[in-house]
Amino acid sequence: MANFKVYSSARKDHLSEWHASRFLRKIEALNPAFYPEPMAQKEGYLPYTNLDLFTGNYLTRSEFETLYDICGGFMHSENPYGDPHRYEELLQQSYGWLEKIVNLLNLHIVTFADGEEGCLILMGGGEEVSFATFGPPVQK
Repeated sequence: MANFKVYSSARKDHLSEWHASRFLRKIEALNPAFYPEPMAQKEGYLPYTNLDLFTGNYLTRSEFETLYDICGGFMHSENPYGDPHRYEELLQQSYGWLEKIVNLLNLHIVTFADGEEGCLILMGGGEEVSFATFGPPVQK
C-alpha cells in the first residue's frame, strides 16, 4: 500500500482487520483514490508516455473483495457441518483471477493520500519493477 504510514497511524487495528470490505472502506476514508488504476501503453511510444486507462479484464475493487473473502475461507479449517472446500474449483478459477491481477498491476498508477502525487509502476512480468513518480501539475 502506497500510504502505509498514513493508514497505520490513523488505524491502529490495521493488522487485525480481516474483512476486505471493512479495511478497504477504512483506506478509502484516508485516500479515496487508493485502488490501483490499470494503464495501457500506446503502441510505438516511449515507456511512461501516451498512456490510456486499461479497459480490458482486470481485478476491480469489488472483485478484490470477493477474491479476498474466498481465499480467507480456504485459509481456515473446514466446518464439519458446512460445505467442504472445493479445491479443484478454486484451482480452475485461479487462472482467471491471476489474469485479472496481472492486468491490474502490470502497468498501474497509485495515487498518494494527498491526491496530487503518486507513482506510475511498471511491473511488466520481469524480475525488475520500475516506477516514475509524479507530482501536482506545474502552475504557470
